[in-house]
Amino acid sequence: MKHKCALILCLFAAFASAQNPPVSPQVSTSRLEFPVYGLNAVPVSGANIQVIGQPGNGVWFIWGVSNYQIGSVMVLLGVVTNAPTVLSAQNYLAIYANYPTGGVTVDFLATQTALQPSGACGCAIATGVTTGVVNFQSNSLNPYTVSLLDPTQFMLYLTNEVVGSGSSHLLLRMRNGTLVADLSVAGTGTVGGSGTANFIPVWTGTNTLGNSTITATAAQIQFGQGGSPLTSTIGMLAQVFPNPANCGGSATVPITVNPPYGCIGSRILQQVRAGTSSGATAGLSVEARPTNFVAGTLGVGISALVASDLSETEERAFYAQAWENSSTPTVGTRRAIFGLAVNATGNTTALNEGIIAMSGSTSGTNTNDMTFHVYAPSTGGTLTRHAGIEIDAQTVGVQLRFGTQAFSALPACSATYDGSTGSITDATSATNGTVVTGGGAHHDQIYCNGTSWVVVAGT
Repeated sequence: MKHKCALILCLFAAFASAQNPPVSPQVSTSRLEFPVYGLNAVPVSGANIQVIGQPGNGVWFIWGVSNYQIGSVMVLLGVVTNAPTVLSAQNYLAIYANYPTGGVTVDFLATQTALQPSGACGCAIATGVTTGVVNFQSNSLNPYTVSLLDPTQFMLYLTNEVVGSGSSHLLLRMRNGTLVADLSVAGTGTVGGSGTANFIPVWTGTNTLGNSTITATAAQIQFGQGGSPLTSTIGMLAQVFPNPANCGGSATVPITVNPPYGCIGSRILQQVRAGTSSGATAGLSVEARPTNFVAGTLGVGISALVASDLSETEERAFYAQAWENSSTPTVGTRRAIFGLAVNATGNTTALNEGIIAMSGSTSGTNTNDMTFHVYAPSTGGTLTRHAGIEIDAQTVGVQLRFGTQAFSALPACSATYDGSTGSITDATSATNGTVVTGGGAHHDQIYCNGTSWVVVAGT
């Protein structure tokens, strides 16, 4: 009976143990470290080094550096104490290495002491070798920089750190303490921050985003906040490029209405159409309004530059046309370029200039140098007035200065040119106050008195 009771107790204990498996103990730690998973950066497992030719009393330590994606490892392959004193194509060391698998490259180094090479050295026999024998045939070695793998540098660790008042986060860091990710932040755990609708985001820290000063809506982009921000209204844009076959050489293809494109030579242009309204319509409107003192303000800056190794038939920094493309429209005033410089009430300006034109060069050769070239062509139609230059003097009389030239090139002196001056090279007299004509040999400064050109100074 006692034996039966013992058997029953054993069976019950086994059954109870199967119903209640052992529970793994909890682990409490302040820091959890992670080495590189699957790291197997093995060095060259060995090498057979043979003396070829005449042995000598040379001593060489041969090293092998295996290069992996994560870094390099070095090992001493062998020591030769009877190497040829002077290595050559006939007397040398042949190195038969056991290369690592997986296409790993091996660099072979040599030193004459047992000290492992480090840093920059002149110690390379051959680099980037994956298979075959390496022949050490010269006492002159190649420059090399030793940079070996330190697996601990790639170790990561997790810590539960205080990040604010009453708050802690689970942070993943590199061995040197650099933050990799905040695993307590929602989402991927790598980016935090907040923003406002329609604001373009900007990085405000290593892993946080915030508002920039640029906003965007369906109709407008605004740069800057407060004061006088720069805004750009999004209108109807037509960006259709021409067929390159229609462009080339010096030909000009005007910008057409349909399709909207054009070109000058091989330079393709685009047409920008502004939305229509009851007011003025502009293809491109730019305003520059500084909010404080600046050295200069440019609405639009345009320059045409030619590289030193190029030649061009014509170069235009600014090209403007105002023309009708059909006989239907009627335009009250057409201006290719309109320049206006005015003062608002209460402002003081030292100099108001509508348009400034300058020419000349500090080097090089110009066949023709014209600061301002104006001509009034007429190819047909009916013109009430036809003027190359028209100047209206409202408060100050107009004076023109003409460069040095023959007298015949000057306009006839009249009330229109009263006060104008010039220089001629064929004056008939050099006496001051004398009415002058051309055909002589004097070089004079002359003046228009409203009726005649008279000598101001002559030689």
